[in-house]
Amino acid sequence: GGNKCYLPTGWTGLAESDDGVTWNKVAGNLEQGAVFGPDPDAQNAWDGVHTGVGDVVRFKNGTLHMYYLGGSNEKLSIGPGSIAGFRMRIGKAVSENGGKTWNRQGVSLDYDDSEGLFASWPRIVVPSDDDLGDEVDRTGKKPWRM
Repeated sequence: GGNKCYLPTGWTGLAESDDGVTWNKVAGNLEQGAVFGPDPDAQNAWDGVHTGVGDVVRFKNGTLHMYYLGGSNEKLSIGPGSIAGFRMRIGKAVSENGGKTWNRQGVSLDYDDSEGLFASWPRIVVPSDDDLGDEVDRTGKKPWRM
């Protein structure tokens, strides 16, 4: 369903491995067994057309923080036509069950008109001395980079 968006994104699956070589798919509760995808509650949401995973950070307590891109239903004129989903933003979602379900946290980094059409494909750089012990209180910690 929904609008077509010709980008290498859409829905996200999950696989598990004991050795990093052989992987087994884990069925999610979303379309085609996915664990994350476009916001199902609002097609006009900032991530209502498509999503794509950038990075996932695991805290010591096992909580996963996923930084992802999302495209909206907003149509942009590109070349001779227009396309929905090309205006992208970076958001965050959190999982407390190993990535089987995710809770959206909203936009983390928005696009800037002076820089271009979108912010996308986030990569997170965590300082090497960050113990990832406390996901809430970051007092005195070095900043993460995106």
